[in-house]
Amino acid sequence: MTNAQYEAFVEDGGYHERTYWTKEGWEWRKREEITGPRRYGGDFDLPNHPVVGVSWYEATAFCRWLSRKSGVEISLPTEAQWEKAARGGDGRIYPWGDNFGPERANTK
Repeated sequence: MTNAQYEAFVEDGGYHERTYWTKEGWEWRKREEITGPRRYGGDFDLPNHPVVGVSWYEATAFCRWLSRKSGVEISLPTEAQWEKAARGGDGRIYPWGDNFGPERANTK
């Protein structure tokens, strides 16, 4: 999701609508007094850049909101789906193969 897409969730009251949140997520949000995503500024906040500074709870709430808005079920990947996307179906260690390559990843 991009910052612009996530901002639509925020502006639509996503942080105040209980139905978008898991029970644990809502309790976390209340306990930690979370009212919006963390902001890092600069390139991190450009509208067409990926969202950073959101928790799993926030990302799940966004997916529930977007599902309701779009009429299409949207969810975060399961652990198995994530592993397959990251490693492929052949069990490689890295997405590109079994040998580490610092030029192929953000290692800063």
